[in-house]
Amino acid sequence: MLAVQAGAANAASWRIAATGAVLGGDPAPRVVKKLKLVGEPTTIHKRTAFVRGLFNSPLEASKFEGATVRTAAGLRGIIKKAATARAAKGAPGTVRVSFEDKPLLSDVVFLRAWVAVDLPALCLPVTDLLAPAAGVGRAVGKPGRDKEEERGGARGGERAPAGAAEFEPAPAFAGARAGWVFTTRAAGTGYYRERGGGEAGGAAGSTAIHTTAPTPAAAPGWVPVRTVAELRRAAGVGAPRAPDSLYRPVDRAPRRFNPLRVPKALQASLPFKSKPREAAPRKGKSLEQKRAVVLDGAERKTASLVAQLNAIRNAKAVKRKAKEAGKRAAHAAKKAADGEWRAALQKEERKKRYVAAGVAAKAAAYKKRGREE
Repeated sequence: MLAVQAGAANAASWRIAATGAVLGGDPAPRVVKKLKLVGEPTTIHKRTAFVRGLFNSPLEASKFEGATVRTAAGLRGIIKKAATARAAKGAPGTVRVSFEDKPLLSDVVFLRAWVAVDLPALCLPVTDLLAPAAGVGRAVGKPGRDKEEERGGARGGERAPAGAAEFEPAPAFAGARAGWVFTTRAAGTGYYRERGGGEAGGAAGSTAIHTTAPTPAAAPGWVPVRTVAELRRAAGVGAPRAPDSLYRPVDRAPRRFNPLRVPKALQASLPFKSKPREAAPRKGKSLEQKRAVVLDGAERKTASLVAQLNAIRNAKAVKRKAKEAGKRAAHAAKKAADGEWRAALQKEERKKRYVAAGVAAKAAAYKKRGREE
């Protein structure tokens, strides 16, 4: 199967837009579309909740009765029925969903389904695509004619004889011909005989090359119905975009859970190990935060001495680490050198061992052959 971008009979240029192969013929194929809908619960009664946002009307909701839904937390549910106008509370398309556990108002409900797509039936047979263009005559020359005579051309101001060919197809320009014009018209691309006398053409000795589209007077041939893309391109209108099909950034507010509050009466009846130990937030600063530490002379000297000792220790640690890194690099280089000569030695030993094994195998083969003879 080939898909051609332009199917006009007199198209001077065309290209193959797509290729394919027919794998099967089904008179009634079933085409489905992947669908993902998002909704949110509005009212919750134990394990049953009314979810809005999945559908736009009760008719759409009735098509998905029995479908499986899932929340972001992994809670599964089944769509039971479209909600009544009173239960929907002004939100058409609200459905009643039964979950396996009690959902939350902050949950997000997802519906993943496959919806059947109705295909329009269209049959447009074309039986005259290969027919010649109307109003274009083409006479076939007799076999055996001289090439110079077949090309025609008014020599010395003579007109072409009656019955001569009016068009010769040619894929590319092959040189000027007296009395002929290379152009693209209704019959195709090639050489056309000049109209209105060949004297001027013969006198000039050369003809112009035309590569423009056929003139309005020429028959356009078979022209198919313009596609929707061609109509939009001619009108300068883009493809329509549904607002509901556009991608929007998902903006989800962070979930905030209320703190656990145990009544005082219940706290009094609980054992000591089960009582909440959450201390109330401090309103002011503690004594350790408010107090100021002031050092006297001896304490300042002690702190200065400790800081100097720490600086000396850190400097020695840096030098020690640099020295250890150098030792490790030297050891790695020595180990690599030892590995090289050890690998070479092992290779030579393996070669000698393989040679000895080959000689022994050859001698055993000769001995076995001698016994058999």
